[in-house]
Amino acid sequence: MYLSAKIINLVAISFPIISMIVYTRLLLLIFWYKTIKKSPELHLFYCRFVFDLVISVISLVKMIIYGLSLTSLYDFFLNNHWLTFMFVWTVSSFSSLRAILVLFIALDRTCATYLPITFFKYRKLIPTFAIVGVVLSYSIVDTSVVFIICKVDLNTPTTCINALCVFGPCYQQYWLVFSKLFYAMIVILTLMLCAKLFVWNKMKKHNVNGELRRANRLALIDAFITIVFDFAPPIIHSTYPNFFDYVGAINSVSQTLGFVVESWLTTLNLEKRYQVKQVTASGKVVFQQSTADMTSLAACFGLSIYAIAVNFIYRFFALQRQGRLKYFAGYRLFLWMAIPTFAGLFWLAAGWFWVNYDEDMAEFIGDSINKTYGLDWKYITFTGGIYYTVDGNGETQWRIRNTIGALIMFVVMQIPFTMICYFGYKSRQKINKITDNGQSDYSRRLQRQLYNALIGQTAIPIVFLFFPIGGIFAAPLFHIEVGNFCFLVTFFYTFYPVFDPLPTLLFVDEYRTGLLTFITKGTFQTQIHPSSIISADVQ
Repeated sequence: MYLSAKIINLVAISFPIISMIVYTRLLLLIFWYKTIKKSPELHLFYCRFVFDLVISVISLVKMIIYGLSLTSLYDFFLNNHWLTFMFVWTVSSFSSLRAILVLFIALDRTCATYLPITFFKYRKLIPTFAIVGVVLSYSIVDTSVVFIICKVDLNTPTTCINALCVFGPCYQQYWLVFSKLFYAMIVILTLMLCAKLFVWNKMKKHNVNGELRRANRLALIDAFITIVFDFAPPIIHSTYPNFFDYVGAINSVSQTLGFVVESWLTTLNLEKRYQVKQVTASGKVVFQQSTADMTSLAACFGLSIYAIAVNFIYRFFALQRQGRLKYFAGYRLFLWMAIPTFAGLFWLAAGWFWVNYDEDMAEFIGDSINKTYGLDWKYITFTGGIYYTVDGNGETQWRIRNTIGALIMFVVMQIPFTMICYFGYKSRQKINKITDNGQSDYSRRLQRQLYNALIGQTAIPIVFLFFPIGGIFAAPLFHIEVGNFCFLVTFFYTFYPVFDPLPTLLFVDEYRTGLLTFITKGTFQTQIHPSSIISADVQ
């Protein structure tokens, strides 16, 4: 397998995680928190959200297995390919069921658009659970094809772990025929829906109900994502079997990427998050929520602390002198670089979906904002959360969503904090041994200086990053109002890059001497004169 396939599979692991977070939050907002109004027009879409969530969970395990197959466990998966088959076939089967459900959704929307009176008269006679039952019943057909018709052998070891090897040509041919048939019908219905929505209604200037427009948009999103991300990659893979060696598990990669795109578009469509800032005649301001900007800025913190933790791991490997720096060479360096990127994306998702802008929260802390900054909460946007509120009767109302978001961020922050403390401590022990067993005075002196610098470089991120941010998270739990001291968090975070190199510059003699020489604009160089020239000068 080529390096490109390894990088693609590594990056793709984040796709099912993001889609799981998005769909979980979306379903909670609809059925638990009820902040998104349920609509009868969208019942089939709610079922599709559940399908996507299940496929995302299984795809995550599948992507992890593919990732492990890139290691020394490759032979294990070849000899026990039933393990790979279990997850690959489950994803394939659920994907087939999802395609059938998308076909029903496209048919439902097309009939509602072309035959609205007949549709609303007879559609209510067909319950949603009956349609879902028909969709799920197809799993019997899929199972029969795998084990009865194609007779997939789970005992004989395979020579590779991609879908072609796991399923065999029989099931692969069946799946291609199924895909071409169902996706062709989805394309036809989608084109009919587009023709009606964007051509006929525009020419006739028909006004369509807002709920119907929203459902139709979701149907178009479904069809587009299904065709581009679900149908096209398997066709390419079957046409070019060696495609797997260059791009890895492209079917799962493209499918889960489609889930990320679709979940994002669906969330925007249902929540109507983006609104234009307008000032009404009465002077009321409708403010555009720039949550993306705020959460992206906060995600930079998550990226930064994981990058620092990776630096501590590299430093410890360098001190060990056991050749472990090879794990940072070549393509492995990109894997280490991917860790902070994933952490930043995870922090972004948590901030966007769990502690995003909330008007109730903004109104609750409006007095504090006005007192601290002299601003009206209606004219600003922010990201954050509160753990509980107190109603008019003095009873505490716990805010589960914000609490979960803060807990997720706290755990994400504790992982690099633990890594920094652990590898900083292990590095200190290693330097002490080198100092005690040094072969020369220069070596012992240099290692002692590096030891002092290490203490400073460990303390700086803890003092400037983890303590201030951790304090902000913990303060509301103890009824502590930070107030004007909030600016210290931004101050410390901004000045961390300035202070981080100071321990090395100040504790290591060579760096300190060079720095002082540069400041005083002098020249520092060692000159060795031949003895003959010295004697001539003396004379």
